[in-house]
Amino acid sequence: RAALLVEPNNFLAANDLGVLLAKQGRWEEARSVLLSSLRVSPQVVTWQNLATVHRTLREGELAAQAQREGELLAQQRGAQASKTSVAVQWLDTAAFAQTSANNAVDRAPGGRPAAQTAQKLPPPSDENRRGSGLFSAPPLSRN
Repeated sequence: RAALLVEPNNFLAANDLGVLLAKQGRWEEARSVLLSSLRVSPQVVTWQNLATVHRTLREGELAAQAQREGELLAQQRGAQASKTSVAVQWLDTAAFAQTSANNAVDRAPGGRPAAQTAQKLPPPSDENRRGSGLFSAPPLSRN
């Protein structure tokens, strides 16, 4: 609440407050704060959070509408990002090690190549890229 008193247009703080209110079972207040956040800056995760609040309040049509708005926004932002983004190629540990095997800077403590200490991580799933509704972390940029 303090962040919103200082900066009423802080949509990230409004989303977080809405999530905290929902966690406390204060669903009507959560709905109001999430709607305020969306008026300032529509974000996919905020639409998802609002849809969850509407479902909990048994507002089925409003929940469906909020879910559709979030999906539409995600599609629009995905299309915009694909026009301006740089392609990323995911490498397994061995392929990554090949890119820096001769680079002395890439050595871990003890002189071992850093690639030997790395763990193989799967590429992020769509779920991790988008957020998954109520209680998801808010986006970190203003798109």
